[in-house]
Amino acid sequence: MFRQSKVGPHEVWLEPETGFIRLVHVGLIEENHARELSAIFVNSTSGEPIFIIADARRATGVTSQARRAITNDGAGWGDTPFLMAVFGAPLPVRIVNNLIFKALPLIAPSSRATMVSVATEGDARAWLTEKKAALQALAGKL
Repeated sequence: MFRQSKVGPHEVWLEPETGFIRLVHVGLIEENHARELSAIFVNSTSGEPIFIIADARRATGVTSQARRAITNDGAGWGDTPFLMAVFGAPLPVRIVNNLIFKALPLIAPSSRATMVSVATEGDARAWLTEKKAALQALAGKL
């Protein structure tokens, strides 16, 4: 399990109290950043669901190559559920993000990723907490 890493200008760490991986985007997300972050996410759990809370308040964008890398790498995670809540982006960006996130099953049908873009950190935490509880309840029924 990792404690804290820096990937280019971006920071990532594990929140021990929630089990969420915290990601702070700074500037532009390039392909090499996306691939390195993807590797950190996958290696941070052993097949357990991955919960990411991403702060986009200081982000300036994601390159198309980085988006492609995220989609391709995420599709290769097998049965590992991947849930990410992005907060802090301006409203027009959140709208576009959510359209892209809803299209993800069409773009990468084998991906187990579920993502949402919301206004505040509180909204992001609430969404992830709800999804985590639902997955735990489902696991308890199996």
